[in-house]
Amino acid sequence: MDEDQPASGSGGDRAPEPSGPGLWSLATLGLTAGVCLAIFVGGGIWLDSVTHRSPLFALVGVAVGIVSAVMVAYREIRPFL
Repeated sequence: MDEDQPASGSGGDRAPEPSGPGLWSLATLGLTAGVCLAIFVGGGIWLDSVTHRSPLFALVGVAVGIVSAVMVAYREIRPFL
């Protein structure tokens, strides 16, 4: 084998593959999910108070908040799958 070339399978100059999300990524993910829910539920409660349709928009806000939180979580976790 030539001394100038690395052994096969050593990877050369490539950075190691990430093994999983770090603590900061997971904390950010939880905070983002909470903010998504808070914004949409808060907006639903506000719309309920304006339109006098008590649980309707709050429930819609919960559903939209959950969907948006799942979409954000999937986008963040996708590189590790």
